[in-house]
Amino acid sequence: YSTFILLVAGSLPGLTSRDGVTVILIDGLVAIACLFYGPRLFGKLSRRQTYLLGLTLAVSALSIAACASDLSLLIVGGMMLAVASAMVHIVNMVLLSKLPGEKSKASGLYQLASMVGAATGALSGGVLSKTFGINWLFASWVPVLLLTAIPIALLARRARPTHFETLHSASGEAHGA
Repeated sequence: YSTFILLVAGSLPGLTSRDGVTVILIDGLVAIACLFYGPRLFGKLSRRQTYLLGLTLAVSALSIAACASDLSLLIVGGMMLAVASAMVHIVNMVLLSKLPGEKSKASGLYQLASMVGAATGALSGGVLSKTFGINWLFASWVPVLLLTAIPIALLARRARPTHFETLHSASGEAHGA
């Protein structure tokens, strides 16, 4: 995302890659705030609700970034994407902490998936930006995101058809905390 937001900012009239750095800094601050305060902000949502809200925010953010014509829209899209990423990250970490057995293996697999995703995202992003143009790069990820989310949701529903804990109950905190 960071590499491409710099390129998108530089391609918009009146903006430079320096404006892209501003977007990245704001996104980083929002992500950190959400990681620290996220459980209090959306901790009463179920996992399913959190994932759905994260997916909705991510699709909206990517669409806004794809259509952005000025710095403010890039910032809004980036902030929404930061919130969505933080929400999903918190739920994933809670789920990883509840896995039986060696946590280091699960954490290692999670980190491997993250690194493979970052590498393939950068490579495929480069190809997509050459094919469709840099401004539509973010929109091209919307179908990928949705096509990935659907089978994951179906598998999750099959594994736990009716039980979705909130972040607070999954992490052992009281709902009122």
